Formats: sequence, structure tokens, C-alpha cells
Amino acid sequence: MKRIILALSILCAVSGCVTETRYTLYRTNVDTAAKKEDPIQRLYVATFDVPRSGVEDQALINYNNVNCKYAEKLFNAEQPHLKGSVYERIKLFYWCEEGGYRP
Repeated sequence: MKRIILALSILCAVSGCVTETRYTLYRTNVDTAAKKEDPIQRLYVATFDVPRSGVEDQALINYNNVNCKYAEKLFNAEQPHLKGSVYERIKLFYWCEEGGYRP
């Protein structure tokens, strides 16, 4: 019986039936030589991944997604760290993607 449960667990993990609950926050890059935004290259900012501790997958998805979207809005709202610098006219863009970090 233990072998059957182990085999089913492995098959489930390999086949992708484990729900992805992580969300990752990225931002655009700054081309320092040209002093402008580089929208092609994305930079990792944070991963929202609450550990599974008896919580349903859908609750984790909602929790991580909401927190990632909230951080996205805060970062996109105002960027005072660029004011008064040579990069003042650059607007960095932040966004969330489902899943873990992908280069």
C-alpha cells in the first residue's frame, strides 16, 4: 500500500498535477550607457511563495497573487529614487508573472 501511494505521488509530481502557487515580481532594466529604459531585459525583484502548511492551493494562489499585485502597484505608483538624478526621465515598469523565477 505504501508503494502505491509513493508511486502515485511521484506520478502526480511528474505529470504536473501539483498546482503552481508562486508569483514573481519583475521590472524593466535600465541601460546606464544610454540613460534609458531597456524593456527587453527583465530583472528579478521578488517571489511571493507562502509555504504550504495545510492551506488549500486556491487560497495560496489568491494570497500570493494579491500580494504580488499590491507590490506591483506600489512600485509602479511612484519612483522617488530616480528624482534629481540623470535617470529622472526613466520610468521603470514592474509586473507579476505566475510561477517561480525564470530568466
